[in-house]
Amino acid sequence: MTATQVRFVLLAALVLAVAASVPARAADDGPRFPGDRIMPAQWQAYLDETRAKPGARVSEAVNQIIVDVPAELAVYLFTARAHPAYPAVVRRRVVLRDGSIGVDRSGHHAGDRAAFAAWWRRLDDLERQMTDDLEWGARR
Repeated sequence: MTATQVRFVLLAALVLAVAASVPARAADDGPRFPGDRIMPAQWQAYLDETRAKPGARVSEAVNQIIVDVPAELAVYLFTARAHPAYPAVVRRRVVLRDGSIGVDRSGHHAGDRAAFAAWWRRLDDLERQMTDDLEWGARR
């Protein structure tokens, strides 16, 4: 299986697994903080509270701490110390909008704004690729 096929299978499995439960979770609770700029202590508190959520699964990859919270249909990406945008966080959550399943993204940074913006743009590229993979798979 190619990397593109693996991404498609994983994304399709996620969408299918949550499709029935999304309407009950469609309310948008918005970003954790009112603005994108936060203090390092707020970043640490957010990481600690996210790790402590019931059912949270924590892993690390590519200078990021990944916290998957299935009950929220959300994945939190916290930068590790070696990441250029450290300390920063992005939450990606499956939501229902106008009858369609989508991904809501919010983020905050306590470090370099330009590094955070660059990381955000890379996530844009990843989401576009995942959407393209899903559409490609649906056409097959």
